[in-house]
Amino acid sequence: MLVDIQINTATILRENKTIRSEMTDLKRTIQHQTDDITALKSSLEHITKQYNEVERELVAARKKIQEQEEEIGELYDLQDKLEQYTRKNSIEIHGVPECAYTETEDVVLKLAEALDVSVEPKDIEICHKLNRKGNKPIIVKFISHKVKTNLYRARAKLKNNAQNIILFNNKEILVDSKTFFIREWFKKGILSIQDLLHNTGQPMTYQEFTNKYSCKTNFLQYYQVISAIPKHLLAKVKSTKPINKELYSDNNLSLQLNKSITLYLNKIKTSDFYTLLCTKIHTTGHSGPQRWSKDLSLDEDKWEKIFTSLKTVCRETKLKEFQYKLIHRIVVTKKELYRYGIKEDDECIYCGEKDSINHTFRDCHFVKIFIQRVINWFNIENKINLNPSSEERLFGILSDLHEKVLVRKFNYTMLFMRYYIYANKLHNKPILLQDFVGKMIIKYRIEKL
Repeated sequence: MLVDIQINTATILRENKTIRSEMTDLKRTIQHQTDDITALKSSLEHITKQYNEVERELVAARKKIQEQEEEIGELYDLQDKLEQYTRKNSIEIHGVPECAYTETEDVVLKLAEALDVSVEPKDIEICHKLNRKGNKPIIVKFISHKVKTNLYRARAKLKNNAQNIILFNNKEILVDSKTFFIREWFKKGILSIQDLLHNTGQPMTYQEFTNKYSCKTNFLQYYQVISAIPKHLLAKVKSTKPINKELYSDNNLSLQLNKSITLYLNKIKTSDFYTLLCTKIHTTGHSGPQRWSKDLSLDEDKWEKIFTSLKTVCRETKLKEFQYKLIHRIVVTKKELYRYGIKEDDECIYCGEKDSINHTFRDCHFVKIFIQRVINWFNIENKINLNPSSEERLFGILSDLHEKVLVRKFNYTMLFMRYYIYANKLHNKPILLQDFVGKMIIKYRIEKL
C-alpha cells in the first residue's frame, strides 16, 4: 500500500511540474500578446497622427487647387482676349479638298487671284492646316489688316460662281416643286440660264428658242422653265462669266486630282475612292506589323501578301477578325487583363511565365510542343513533310512552292490552331491534340477542304 502511495505521489508531482511549465508558457504568451497590443496601440496612434496630418495637407491642397483653378480661369480669359486681338489679321478657309494642293500658301494666293484681290507671298505671315476632323481647314495670318479685310470682303464673289446658274438639278429652279433635267436640252448644249437669254439679258421667245436649238420641246414646258427661274438669278447672270461647257460634256470623263493621280469617271469604283482615302490617311506603316517585323523576317512584300490573304484564308468572319487583330497585335492576353485589373496576375496558365502576345503564340514551351504536334498530325494526314518557319506558323505560307489547295488547307489549319490556343487559354482550358483534331475535322467540312 505504501508503494502505491509513493507511485501516486510521484505521478502527481510530475503532473504538477507539467502544469507549472504550461502556466509559465501561458504567462509568457500573455506577456507577448500584451507587448503586441501595446505596439499596435502605439502604431495606431502614430497612424492616426499621420492621417490627421494628411487630412490637413489635403484640405490645404484643395484650397490651393481651387485658387489655381481660379487663376487658370483668369488666364483663359486673358488668352481669349489676346487671341481675339491677334486673330484680327487671320482668316480660316474651308472647303478646299486636301488632295487639291500641296502647299497651303498656294491655296491662299490662288483664292486671292480668283477674287481679284492683290495678295503676294510677302503679305502672308503664317499659313497652315488646322488639326480638325474631316477635310482640314486652312488658317492664314496676314502681315497687314488691310489685306485681310480686302480678301474677306471679296468672299461674296464666291457665291456668284457659274454653278448657281446651271439649269438642271438646281435647288433654286423648281418645276412642280422639283428640280428637273431635260436630256434633249443637255445634248443640244443648253446648260445654263444664259443659254435661254438674249444678249440684252431678256428670255427668248419660244419661237426664237426652237429656231436656235431645234428642240422638240413644246411651248408649255419651255415657259414653265422660264417662269421657274428666280429674278435674282436672272440679275446674277448679267455679272457672271459664261460657264465652261467642257466640264459638263459627255467627253469629259477624267478628273486630275494632282500631278500623279487621274480619276476616270466612267471606270472608277467605290474601292478606288477607298484606296485614295487610305493613301491620304495612312502615310506611315501600321504599328502592329512594325513590331512583328522587329522579331520576324517580314518585309513589305510579305506583309502585303499577309493582308491580301485575309480575304481568302477562310469563310468564317470570326477567324478573319481574329487574324486581323493578331496582325495588328490587339489580341488581349493575360498581360493586358492584369493591366486592366481583370486578372489577379499576368502569368501564363500553362508554364507560369509572364504572358504576352509573343509568349501566347510563339514562346510558351507548352504551346511550342502543341504546335509541333499539330504540324506532325497535318503532315501524316496529308502525306507531306512541311517544316514551317516561325513566320509561317504565325501568318501562313506565302510562297508558291507548294500546291495552292494544300497551302490553303495548311494556312487555315494554322489559323484555327492559333484561335484554339487563344480561346482555351482565355477560358483556362488545356490545349489537347485530340480535342483540336476533332474540331478541325468539322471545320474542314464547313470550309470544304
